[in-house]
Amino acid sequence: MFKGLIGLFANKEESSGKINFQGWQGQYRQIKSALIAYAAGDVKDDGFAALSREDSTELGAWMRSEGKLAYGRTDEFADLMEKQRQFHRTAAKIVAGIEKGEAVAAAKLIEQDLERDATRLIVALSKMERKANGL
Repeated sequence: MFKGLIGLFANKEESSGKINFQGWQGQYRQIKSALIAYAAGDVKDDGFAALSREDSTELGAWMRSEGKLAYGRTDEFADLMEKQRQFHRTAAKIVAGIEKGEAVAAAKLIEQDLERDATRLIVALSKMERKANGL
């Protein structure tokens, strides 16, 4: 599974439920890097299809449990949820393209759409972090 490659997928047994905004930002950057390597053929499929599931990352698992309970009614949480969904939709398109042998098109999606979605997600994470810290 992808966790073996770069350790990004949520592990229910290991999840502490703690808020880790900085770590989550780094994880999404690593996902982008891993997809670039996958599109280039530098790594084999190691569970990338799981990226289509929004709860496959630690952030996604937190958002569907402790995060939803604590912040689910805030505008910041709703924005973060939408940005996270869009990131995973784009990642799923990229993985599907790579698996169909369309690596060039997938690389273009990474450079344009995934970069945009990752940036928006990280901005939303920063806003959620400020909200969680009472700022």
